[in-house]
Amino acid sequence: AAAARAREAQMMSDRDKYQLMIRDKLRQAWYIPPSATGDMSVKLHITLFPTGELSSVELVRGSGNGAFDQSALSAVRGIDRYPLPDDQQTFERYFRQFTIEFTPEALR
Repeated sequence: AAAARAREAQMMSDRDKYQLMIRDKLRQAWYIPPSATGDMSVKLHITLFPTGELSSVELVRGSGNGAFDQSALSAVRGIDRYPLPDDQQTFERYFRQFTIEFTPEALR
């Protein structure tokens, strides 16, 4: 039981670390259009290959502003290889598929 808890704690710290690295890469790749306002948000569902390459991206919820939505989609598609943990179990659990929200202030 203690080993299982330790493994879970390691997965959590890897998850947090790699989520931050992915958000940083997306933030660098994202050009926020001038028409963006503070209350806009777009939610995207991302699927990755184990190599870190993008398998697919889908619009889950649009912002109502086409340029804003397309800018977020373009940022996701513009990353050649996403940073991923070496641990296959952590990848499958947290990074094979995930949803991320883009707002002008932050990525959540």
